[in-house]
Amino acid sequence: MADGGLLVIYLLLVAFTLMASASSYAEPGVPRALRLSSSSSSPITPALRVILVRHGQSTNNVLMEELEQKRKSDSITLEEGRDRWFSERSDDPPLSQQGEQEADMLASKLSPELQGKRLLLVCSPMKRALQTVRPLVDTLGGKCLVHPDFHESGGIYGRPTGGVCGPGQALTKQEIAEQFGYDTSLLPEGEWDKRAGREKESDVPKRARRAAEWLLSRQLEDQTCSDDPV
Repeated sequence: MADGGLLVIYLLLVAFTLMASASSYAEPGVPRALRLSSSSSSPITPALRVILVRHGQSTNNVLMEELEQKRKSDSITLEEGRDRWFSERSDDPPLSQQGEQEADMLASKLSPELQGKRLLLVCSPMKRALQTVRPLVDTLGGKCLVHPDFHESGGIYGRPTGGVCGPGQALTKQEIAEQFGYDTSLLPEGEWDKRAGREKESDVPKRARRAAEWLLSRQLEDQTCSDDPV
């Protein structure tokens, strides 16, 4: 399963868990139909609608598909494939030509549905995600908030040394603001991913929980404007 798919599953599971616990926290053990209504101070916004979108095809995706096909046909050895992967992959890959077309298709599909809605576009600081959302931002004419917790498991990492992936090169807060014009207020100064290597798998659920809690909090509602929240 792709790293992005793994994070989305974590995010959905955590979101559903939080929503379920929020609806029953007041009286655990009491049948649902007999429970008192939740406190008005609950942080959950029932009308909140979340649309999760994966980035378009990246140049790393193209390389990965090529190497996987060559391995299946035995045209390269495992060692050759691994060496090409780590030497040719990008720490923070851009969209491929197909990915750019997919980004345009996304804008064409979603913009009519979202036009005039109360919404906030939230994006990963990874380059491929920043590029994927750009046509939609341009079409809607709104803002896009870049959130440091929304990214594929692993984060930004480089070639391994001694079996351990080294640090990769991520975009800086200033570069994202200058290149895309998005809201980078939540990002740290300098490179947004300051890890010394690949993100630990055990840290992914924790990050997904933070992201889900943020989505379900009034923080999101406070940063939007207009009618129905999306």
